[in-house]
Amino acid sequence: MTLRPLLILVLLFSVRAGAREGYSFTLDDQPIHPTIYPVQGKRMGEPAAGDVTKVQDFSIVLREAGHYSFRSDPDSNLLHGRINEGPERCVALRLRGGEPLPPELLKNPGPLWGLILEERTLQETPPTLIDPQRTFVTCTGSISPAGFDLATRLHYFSFRSGPNPALQDQAVLPELLQARFIDLELREEDSISVLPISRALPLVNLNIKGGSLVHTRSLATNRNLRFLKLRSLRGLRSLEFARQLPNLRVLKVDETEVTDPAPLASCRELRLLSLSATGVNTLPPLEALPVLRDLRLHSTPLAKKKAMIRPLRSKMNILIKNWDPSIRAFEEADRKNPPPASPILFVGSSSIRMWNLPASFPNQPILNRGFGGSEMSDAIRYFDRIVLPYRPRLLLLYEGDNDIGNGETPDQVVADYQRFAHLVRTRLPDTHFAFLPIKPSLKRWNLWPQMARANEAIHRLCEKDSHLHYLDIVTPMLGKDGKPKPALFAADGLHLNAAGYRAWTLVVSSWLAEHTPGP
Repeated sequence: MTLRPLLILVLLFSVRAGAREGYSFTLDDQPIHPTIYPVQGKRMGEPAAGDVTKVQDFSIVLREAGHYSFRSDPDSNLLHGRINEGPERCVALRLRGGEPLPPELLKNPGPLWGLILEERTLQETPPTLIDPQRTFVTCTGSISPAGFDLATRLHYFSFRSGPNPALQDQAVLPELLQARFIDLELREEDSISVLPISRALPLVNLNIKGGSLVHTRSLATNRNLRFLKLRSLRGLRSLEFARQLPNLRVLKVDETEVTDPAPLASCRELRLLSLSATGVNTLPPLEALPVLRDLRLHSTPLAKKKAMIRPLRSKMNILIKNWDPSIRAFEEADRKNPPPASPILFVGSSSIRMWNLPASFPNQPILNRGFGGSEMSDAIRYFDRIVLPYRPRLLLLYEGDNDIGNGETPDQVVADYQRFAHLVRTRLPDTHFAFLPIKPSLKRWNLWPQMARANEAIHRLCEKDSHLHYLDIVTPMLGKDGKPKPALFAADGLHLNAAGYRAWTLVVSSWLAEHTPGP
């Protein structure tokens, strides 16, 4: 064999081997993209064996890389699965009270990937179902001391408080000495001690939501923590424990009474910090946080200090507005009126939201998912909720206008565009994706040089990649003097009027015609 064919074979083998190293998922033969929660992996988006994901209501522990095929149960009590071409088996189970095991598990009682116990103790559960190192155990309702000896060996544990009497300042949790991942969902009236958690020295990922905690200072002993979420907690005022957590990469303390982020100066690995709906009035010690790239401040006194926030926008993504209500409204609308299959999807800021798309493109399966005031980073953040579920055949994006208006640099807009385009390319490979460049406007004409630089850079990217499309809506908006045509704008000088949208419609219609199958 000559060298050239041998080299080709080696390259083909490498590509196929590389494909097997990744993770992909289907549920009932439909592609799904569940969130991966890092435990063994270093960061979000880079899953590894030992990380956690959620399929339907089941939290499960990932095994080796490969394609995971899941099959649901009509009663939602079982989840079947397999990896690649391996044998299918029950991988997750819900057991209530004194229910017997399903017959198939009596015949093949191997360890599960995920187990939910509702008002049932660990002691009542056959030990063959649980591999302490690789089974995610969720207890709901209440926790009985029965079986606590097993709990000390569990690596993955979750508790959801149920309709039992409120938990009051008691050590209701087992000694989770070996836990790597702990998830607690409490009711508002619950109050628990976190001392048992503080003794889980290998703990990497901790999530507690609701209720209140006592002994929070003891969390300082969890020095291996990398991902920490303490949300909607009464009485959480201090982050002093964080001074002893040098490996922390993600911290979310939303809807708490925290006011002072100064203790975070010790968390030099911190990449994402969410202080939303807190009383925080000062910036965290940014000079001590060299890799912080995502700061979330919506519904805080600090978010109103635009002069303080604006200079930071060129260095990191800053969320100062909560878009969750808008996104939930989209999801509720989908439940009431299911959207068309494989739609032509428009995503973006107010220029998309205010566009009467059905009138501009009649007899087309149009879907509008614009939310006014949004930025490119918001489209990325909500990609899994406003783009991915629809699996559009055509996708058009208008963002960047507010980004530049809020102080971001052209380079940051371009980088965010590339991140969004990468999501489309990797997760929606059959979707044609077009970018509507940042429009020139009367109100923001002073920012046009920065906007034009971002547009030009994105245009160059599109020219080099046949999967990316750039729709020139700028040229028809400029007059002979090179300035925006006033006749295209509403009274505010920023948004389009009917004439402005007609100009956009002509450009977009031409592209749609090229990518819409004929009769």
